[in-house]
Amino acid sequence: MKHIVKKILYRSVFSDGSWYNMGMVPGTGTLRISNPDSDQNRIRTYELSATIVRNLDRSGDASLEGDLALIVTYDNGLQARLGTAERPARLDLDYQDTLKLSCRWQEIPDTAL
Repeated sequence: MKHIVKKILYRSVFSDGSWYNMGMVPGTGTLRISNPDSDQNRIRTYELSATIVRNLDRSGDASLEGDLALIVTYDNGLQARLGTAERPARLDLDYQDTLKLSCRWQEIPDTAL
């Protein structure tokens, strides 16, 4: 299933403080969710891609590097949460005039246990 992304919030998985807005360029975010069966369990895979502006301060707690938790808001208002302390989300970043990011994150949904 593919979703159009309206907004992405993030913070370190080790923080319980503020969430930071990624500053996504409108219309560039997508999130694909797939549920292929594996031999062991049913694994849900999230594939996020977006273009974000580079001129925001992303140092310290607002860094995009490292182990992150993400809140991805779809254009219909629903949200997906990616990243936990045990299984953090990590971004692949492509530094250009804008910053292109991608992220692949997997979980075993509770219903598969």
